[in-house]
Amino acid sequence: MHGGSVSGTVAFRDGASVLLGEADLDAAGKAPLATYKPGPGSHFLTAVYAGSASVAGSDSDVLTQTVRDTSASASALGSSPNPSTSDETVTLRATVTLTHGGPVTGTVNFMDGTNTLGTMLIVDANEVTFSTSTLAAGRRSLTAVFAGNASDDGSTSATLTQIVNK
Repeated sequence: MHGGSVSGTVAFRDGASVLLGEADLDAAGKAPLATYKPGPGSHFLTAVYAGSASVAGSDSDVLTQTVRDTSASASALGSSPNPSTSDETVTLRATVTLTHGGPVTGTVNFMDGTNTLGTMLIVDANEVTFSTSTLAAGRRSLTAVFAGNASDDGSTSATLTQIVNK
């Protein structure tokens, strides 16, 4: 390298043949490409400098980028009965839906504020229930938290206010 300024164009590729775009080198020797939006799967990215009259061309090392194919989720929580008494069993029902509409797999944490009441595995469609008779008297702030999985993002339900009378 001679230490002088470099000029020319850099081509950005995903694999050997897919051209993502080209950018001219700026005064600092950088060629930004800001419009790349990869799809799900593994991508093998390289930058290819074509060279100039005074500098030989070169290829960068391969950067492997893996993009998960995830679906957003939404969680909802209901309870029965509400209101209840402090010694009464309350059944909580969480429903989790996915943007792609498929079945949900994974776990739901039933929360009373920051305290976990229980964790249940979703085994039937998109719903799971949990029953408890340990809710303290007062206004309880309950949520259902879907943990997510390799294919689907997690979500938290809106807060459900459970009234527990003495």
